[in-house]
Amino acid sequence: MKSLVLCYSLSGRTALVGKAIAETIGGEFELVEEQEGRSGFMGMARGLYQALTDAKTAIQRIKADAQAYDRIVIGTPVWGGKPAPAVNMLMEMIPLKGKTVDVFVTMGGKSPGVTLKRLAQLIRDKEGKLADAVAIRTGGVPNEELIKGGRAFGEGLKKV
Repeated sequence: MKSLVLCYSLSGRTALVGKAIAETIGGEFELVEEQEGRSGFMGMARGLYQALTDAKTAIQRIKADAQAYDRIVIGTPVWGGKPAPAVNMLMEMIPLKGKTVDVFVTMGGKSPGVTLKRLAQLIRDKEGKLADAVAIRTGGVPNEELIKGGRAFGEGLKKV
């Protein structure tokens, strides 16, 4: 199954997980990037507000042709219990009809909030088929453990 892993990562930790998944399933990896940078306290505060209101931020064009893939894996950090605004935009832009879609979320806290439910609904709305989803805690977790978590999720996807 030809697979594409797309994720947004402000700190780089969600990207670590996404790359581990892509390597494990033999898929391609692409980082979703916002058109405007986000840094410092005000950038994070703005991002949290945007996430809480389900806002979308402009993102760079995705280079991969999503139509050419059978499986799409989407990753986002959890901000305020919801997907990052860049992923909200990605979900609007990317074609998912008839695709197998898997989701992973990373979170500093203990709960993904409504992030997984929100993404599942967006996938259904676009006529994609949600096959698997996982929440991976990143707060206080060494990078090596995040990579292991990504690989474990990837191994599970190979069986689906």
